Amino acid sequence: MFCLSKERYISFLDILGFSDIVMNGELDKILKKMRMIMNYVPIVESLGKVVKKGEKLVANRKLKKCSCFSFSDTFIIITQDISKESLNIIISATFQLARGLFASGFPIRGAITKGEADYIENTNHLIGKAIIKAAKLEKKQNWFGITIDSEVLSQNNIDLLNNDTSNVISEYDVPLKNKTNKRYYVINWRLNLWVKDGIESLLPKPFDDRSKLKFDNTLKFSKYIRETKQAYKQKSEDWLHMFYVSDGPPTKIISFEHGDEY
Repeated sequence: MFCLSKERYISFLDILGFSDIVMNGELDKILKKMRMIMNYVPIVESLGKVVKKGEKLVANRKLKKCSCFSFSDTFIIITQDISKESLNIIISATFQLARGLFASGFPIRGAITKGEADYIENTNHLIGKAIIKAAKLEKKQNWFGITIDSEVLSQNNIDLLNNDTSNVISEYDVPLKNKTNKRYYVINWRLNLWVKDGIESLLPKPFDDRSKLKFDNTLKFSKYIRETKQAYKQKSEDWLHMFYVSDGPPTKIISFEHGDEY
């Protein structure tokens, strides 16, 4: 069914510098990382709920809570409605996918909005005002990070979040391209991320003044999260587990110290 009047939450995530990653990297390695992300998407859609299938843990598709679409360097997560449950779902799912992308060397910028949006079943074709709105808010920002539109989350409805979802957001002065900062709730993708060479190693090296500012703004956020003790928290749900990142794929097994910066 295709219905343009459907109100939904939308999360729009864009891998910044993807063309440079492709042009300067080895295709096989990039595809290997992207396959890992695509294999992770069903787990994101079920909010980390897995079942054992043979020797592997796979997503419990019976517990699918949202839908994720991808094309080239963009991922879009969409909920069924704008209920309280869906608000918690879009934030939790965005955190999981965003952190997975950062940990895999695909730093992103994104936004969460709400409004009219829908898609054609069994395709990657989406349309709606909420998607355009999210893309515009994403492009206004001058960092790697994910902003939650004030119409989605503000002091007026923060009490709608459950304890687990509250753990993955932070209130922050988001740097914008117009050289101002604006206070928003943002996704704390830095949460429980343990990186051998520090968060700095997950970001593309700056090559000019503009990219240097974006790079510095992101590290400033990571430093803020560390200094305000929002970087590491005890998990109450499996999807809040620690991600350990070194030279290989992200893992749940620690074998090294976290490096800085930050």
